[in-house]
Amino acid sequence: GCGCRKRGIEPIAGRSAGASLAMIDRMWADLESSITALQPLALPEPEAASVGERVRSLHQEVMRAVPQVDRSACALYDPQTDTLRTFVDSTQHGARLQAYERPLGAAPSLLRRKELRQTRVIHDIPASVQGQSPHSRWLREQGFQSSYTVPLFYQGEFEGVLFFDSAQP
Repeated sequence: GCGCRKRGIEPIAGRSAGASLAMIDRMWADLESSITALQPLALPEPEAASVGERVRSLHQEVMRAVPQVDRSACALYDPQTDTLRTFVDSTQHGARLQAYERPLGAAPSLLRRKELRQTRVIHDIPASVQGQSPHSRWLREQGFQSSYTVPLFYQGEFEGVLFFDSAQP
């Protein structure tokens, strides 16, 4: 096989494990080249590290440039079930949000990110995020104050969401 399970990658519904890995590697390469254009980064080679290790490495590099980022996470979208699932999470303090999934339609703000193809900035999570979803409660309980959300597209198709959260406003 592709070594996906060994690397901690579960296939996305409707896609083979190899297709899931290939999509993630392409997204990683695109993200890496975009960020590398801003400043040199010391990221591990895709074949030498698991996706979780690569995201943690990317988070460490982002923290080097922007120390206020306390968490980075990626939720992948499954178009067959219209569901976002936490794929990787690099949280510096507090509890990690693990194995969380939610229908995209039940997350109106994230659905708008997909439809508008725009990022979102929340400057005051306690005042702005009033929902009672497990994710909203978790954000408040962990003391996060601000968030930057980036919708991910590959070849025009919505693939998921990248989150950067901070304990600072």
